[in-house]
Amino acid sequence: MKESLLSALRKLRLSGLSETLEVRLGEAASHNLSHAEFLELILQDELTVRQERLVDRRVKAAGFRELKPLDQFDWAFNPSIKKKQVYDLATCRFIRESREYLFEIIMRRYETRSTIMTSNRPLEDWGKLIGDIPSATAILDRFLHHAEIITITGRSYRLRNQGRQDGQAHGDQEPPKEGTRPRRGPAQAPAGE
Repeated sequence: MKESLLSALRKLRLSGLSETLEVRLGEAASHNLSHAEFLELILQDELTVRQERLVDRRVKAAGFRELKPLDQFDWAFNPSIKKKQVYDLATCRFIRESREYLFEIIMRRYETRSTIMTSNRPLEDWGKLIGDIPSATAILDRFLHHAEIITITGRSYRLRNQGRQDGQAHGDQEPPKEGTRPRRGPAQAPAGE
């Protein structure tokens, strides 16, 4: 492979692509891949390397005392644990499906049961958070009908002592005054009937 090509890949910070390019060039020649198929393969290689690095950084930042990856789990230790079920849960697919389930819960309770929901995000952000604006609109439409919204601003009760500890730890900063801690946005708590 030409050094100029490797140099260009390094300058573009495409190290994942540079690691697999030689193999992919061979595959492209032997399998008669089209330009688009070849491009898709090498871009997927780069995306895979970047995703692996992102996971590595997040695991390191999490500061786990010791890592316990699923591929090192002794499944023979307790045969009642369903390996397929655990691996399925590990994909976190249920999170992506969390909007369908939320809609189902709200639909079943709509005008029949009381529901309380709290959120630290404004209602206009729910479409983005749920990942589907039509679903979020349908959820909020039913949820907010007969609802009472309580907007809470100011300091978080859960974090009420954190400012004092941070201020004392740094010594050069005054601890924040009660009720002056800035927040990203108002917490909203719609409560349906």
